[in-house]
Amino acid sequence: MIRVSFSREMLESYAAKQQAFYGLDISRMSSVFLSQILIKDAQRYYNVFSILDEVKYLEGVWKGTLTKTAVPFRRGQLKGYMKKHYTEARYFVKNIGAHFGMEHGGNKRLEEVFEKANRLNKSGCIDDEYIGFVANEITFNCYKERAKAKRLTGEWIVFENHNNMNYYLTLATHNEDEAGIFKRIEMAIGMNFPFLKRNSEGKPIGV
Repeated sequence: MIRVSFSREMLESYAAKQQAFYGLDISRMSSVFLSQILIKDAQRYYNVFSILDEVKYLEGVWKGTLTKTAVPFRRGQLKGYMKKHYTEARYFVKNIGAHFGMEHGGNKRLEEVFEKANRLNKSGCIDDEYIGFVANEITFNCYKERAKAKRLTGEWIVFENHNNMNYYLTLATHNEDEAGIFKRIEMAIGMNFPFLKRNSEGKPIGV
């Protein structure tokens, strides 16, 4: 694997020139976080606006969000650190899976879709109308319902709130190892925000 290092000066210069960062305090973004954004942007496979618009929402400079409310991690090494979802088109299928509990073989919502399809069916067989109804319910209507309820999922922005200000530490995914996320958090804090280091009680030493 090729490793690329960016100086803080390079990262801040990059962010200062990008429209996606407009209105944000770059000084409260770790070098780890900025490096992740830069790499995603360079790959042209990710929409960095989808990430930074959620940061703007957290900062009160963006009017709304369609993703889940920011909450703390509840256990393990990450306990107490905050996480906020960001989403984009690539997570469409992931949202469908979460909505209907596909990982566990389906849930009550999925049963209700087929029960409704069966009630509306007049032919007594699985015809085009039946298939069209089910397809619409488990795609478009599902996504619309989750967006309306602000429950869209995706991946995580990990941050710490200190003295009523957010410090953005790293991006993370649901399927990566907790130890890997925690290692990046420690790196981000060590490089940029030493006052966020925690004591034996799990509280920032800067409090």
